[in-house]
Amino acid sequence: MSAAGFILLSGFALLRAWTQRRPFGAVVGLHANIFLFHGLGLATYLAAPGVDSPEVRLRVMSAIPSVSGPLLVGYAIATYFGSSRHGRTGLPGRSAFLNPIRIEWLVVLTVLSMLGYWGSRFELANSGAGTIFPVLKTLQYPCLLLATATARLDGWSFAVWLVCAGFSLITGWFTGWRSELVLLVTSIALGAVLRWPKRISLIATAGIVSMLFVLPLANLKKANYEEVSQDPLAAIESVLGIPILERLSFFTEFWAIRVNAEREIGFMQAAVDGGILELQQGKTFTDGLLQMIPRAVWTSKPIYNSFYGYTVPRVIGLVHSDDTGTSNAVNVYAEFIFNFRPFHLIWGVPLIFWLAGKMDGHATKLRNATVRDAYLLSLFFLLLQVTSIVNTTTYLLWATVLAKLADPIGGADARSFHRREGRRWPTQQRDLFVGSNRVAR
Repeated sequence: MSAAGFILLSGFALLRAWTQRRPFGAVVGLHANIFLFHGLGLATYLAAPGVDSPEVRLRVMSAIPSVSGPLLVGYAIATYFGSSRHGRTGLPGRSAFLNPIRIEWLVVLTVLSMLGYWGSRFELANSGAGTIFPVLKTLQYPCLLLATATARLDGWSFAVWLVCAGFSLITGWFTGWRSELVLLVTSIALGAVLRWPKRISLIATAGIVSMLFVLPLANLKKANYEEVSQDPLAAIESVLGIPILERLSFFTEFWAIRVNAEREIGFMQAAVDGGILELQQGKTFTDGLLQMIPRAVWTSKPIYNSFYGYTVPRVIGLVHSDDTGTSNAVNVYAEFIFNFRPFHLIWGVPLIFWLAGKMDGHATKLRNATVRDAYLLSLFFLLLQVTSIVNTTTYLLWATVLAKLADPIGGADARSFHRREGRRWPTQQRDLFVGSNRVAR
């Protein structure tokens, strides 16, 4: 019942966002998270009884109902007020149904993401000012999406697209994270949808088929990283030989475990009910604020990401204690019930969506169209896979700081660019990312 409710409500919200020409941003990222991780995630888990042992499954399924009910009610309230707000006023925006992206900006985004990838390899990226590097690295996905949606198939713009796609492919290959390759496919698919919106069914089918190949390859790479790195062609050949039914079975199992926020909620609530964890009464939220204090000011500051991303998942049983390589911070709603009783989600979820709406509203104040779009895309990808408060606040802080710094440097937005180039600015198209009832003039 809860799975169907999540799917229907989030599906309505996403469809409304698309028709209002605002398919990206923080709020839309949260709606997409509910659809994929709570609706489809729980539905897949219910349809795949073999992904957990009977004992674990009973424990998880017994704990989920007490949380999913208040979560669904809170989400319904957030969706209602969000829908009525857009219906009354709309969010202001200035860019057209696809902003013209200058090659220079795509190059800058690519270079910054490369710098982030390089810096993320060092220990300094785990805390303090060094946390900017993982944030810079995630710019590769907005960059790839923008390049896919806007680049011409000839000239320098296509060359930049090749660099963006090649860099994302290389970083996805030389990492143990399976999500990297998944986000690569997702970015290209979303960019293609924006480029050819009338072919959305074909693009969605191609994306799913690609996932049936990418996920087994990513899993093989994670399990046998050294062997796959030494002979990648052999690994690809072995994956191509997997029967289609086995691919579908693996896809279902992966979704039921890794793309399932409700399962994380079940583990967390079971741990709280069983006395393994005590309610934190908001401590994780204050830790998220304390995380922003520079280590130069607070030299003994704990590494909060290590506790919430590594220790907590093992305490609640979400990650096996023998697994020393997996970091799996629970989603923001599971962390919420680590602080308060589940019924508090009735007001907690609307609050989260309200704050996300404020972030989207802040984006409309940015003058440069490309900076605005890259910022909203960064918010979308971040909240699409929203995890712990500590992790999320760090990324939101740096993304906002970078956007504020880049906006005055970028100067005039796309309208001025059109005038300088002697091109006509489209006047009857609404904003792609945040939506508007006003036309650009």
